[in-house]
Amino acid sequence: PADAEKGFGLFEDLHEMDSAKALADHLQQASKRYFGTPIRAFIKELVTQPESDLMTAWRNVKAEFLTTNLPADAKEEAGRVADYFALVGFAGEMATEAEITGWNEGDAINAASQMFKEWLAGRGTGSSDEDAAIQQVRKFIQENQDARFRKINGDASNDVRTLQQIAGCREDTEDGTIYYISKDVFQIEACKGYDWKSVAKALDSKNFLIKNHGYQYKRRDPESKAMSAFYAISSAIFEGE
Repeated sequence: PADAEKGFGLFEDLHEMDSAKALADHLQQASKRYFGTPIRAFIKELVTQPESDLMTAWRNVKAEFLTTNLPADAKEEAGRVADYFALVGFAGEMATEAEITGWNEGDAINAASQMFKEWLAGRGTGSSDEDAAIQQVRKFIQENQDARFRKINGDASNDVRTLQQIAGCREDTEDGTIYYISKDVFQIEACKGYDWKSVAKALDSKNFLIKNHGYQYKRRDPESKAMSAFYAISSAIFEGE
């Protein structure tokens, strides 16, 4: 998420700059001026390290990082991602020790830890989070299918309901009902508290998602007649509750 929640947009600290824009401009100018300089110094330092010492140090840092940051119930994917963040932190600490970064000891590994926690908060630790997210989408449809979804076939002509805050439309087919949830409603309401991309992926893995454009379903909106993107959820989501 591009908001560190410190009042400075994506930054946590303005480093004595007057504004987030001033810091962003400074970083942009500095990165252009010094592009490539730190990595060359880092590689020069890296190749002087005995491989056995380097691997031992890396294993120690990784083990501590995983112990500190990876929940015990995390699935393999979260563990693999944690390895990558640990590697970034390890490299940053090496660069700091070589006097390349100008950072304090621990800054790099702490930043990597914070970023991994941000990723984990959006992704979740494993199947239990996925199941909870799917349950939330299921509950959203159950609670709103009569009040916020337009009927687009079947008894649609007899539908005299006055709908408020329309969430999408529903279509009855031979294989069951399809709930077309509008893009914004799905991402903001149905997936509230979860990363909507991960929720869509989880729904797709259970074959609850009907799609023709990525994880979305593009079709003509029966109300506006314009082509619109929906998240199409099959009524199979209610099977085996």
